[in-house]
Amino acid sequence: ALAGERQREVRGYIHSSIRISGIIAVPSAFGLAVLARPVIQMIYFGSLSKEITLLDGSTVMPIDVGAASLAILSAGIVFLSLMSTTNALLHSYGKNFLPVISITVGIVLLIISETLLIGIPSIGIYGAPIASLICYSAATVLNMRAVRKVSGMRLNPIKLFGKPVICSALCAVAAFGGYSLSKLFVSEATRMGNVVMFIFGVVPGVAVYVITMLAFKGISATEVRLLPFGHRLAAVLIRLGLLKESKA
Repeated sequence: ALAGERQREVRGYIHSSIRISGIIAVPSAFGLAVLARPVIQMIYFGSLSKEITLLDGSTVMPIDVGAASLAILSAGIVFLSLMSTTNALLHSYGKNFLPVISITVGIVLLIISETLLIGIPSIGIYGAPIASLICYSAATVLNMRAVRKVSGMRLNPIKLFGKPVICSALCAVAAFGGYSLSKLFVSEATRMGNVVMFIFGVVPGVAVYVITMLAFKGISATEVRLLPFGHRLAAVLIRLGLLKESKA
């Protein structure tokens, strides 16, 4: 009986660890995808004003290429977060070699796909972020399969990430709306203007994500407690009736 209870606790911890990684990473990826341009402008403002010529002969501004590349790479936030979490879980099972195998396979796929994709004129420089995503996603999938095998538990992607994805999509809409609204009265010709536009995108995006996650019951009290200052936050949300105590 004790062994069975311990196994349930371990599986619950695995499920919550992967869930909390997705709960944080998925909205971050959606948000970065829609706010890639002001982010690039904030970091590299003033150095992206000269046109560049792509392999297919077209001429573009560096900010357009950089923003598109960052938007593509934004999905990597999810894969890298899950890869880090599953690495730790596999280490806890003593399977230290499995993450090494996963990332080795990912690197091989990265080299092959980047070599092939960059050579295609219609893809060109965008082959680099796409190849990186192939690397991260392959390593993450292999890690997830390994965790499922060593733990003996099923990892249902819909149950793990369904609600966070839906809420993140709404978050992205709000973030893009706030960013677009700010462009009506703030100029992106200055670094501070881009900072303001970024803030106008982040604030409504975060607000919508938090509200919808609570409204859709997308996070449990146990998962909230895994966050920084989570115990205090869970207590406040339970007291306000926005969160229910998790069942034992």
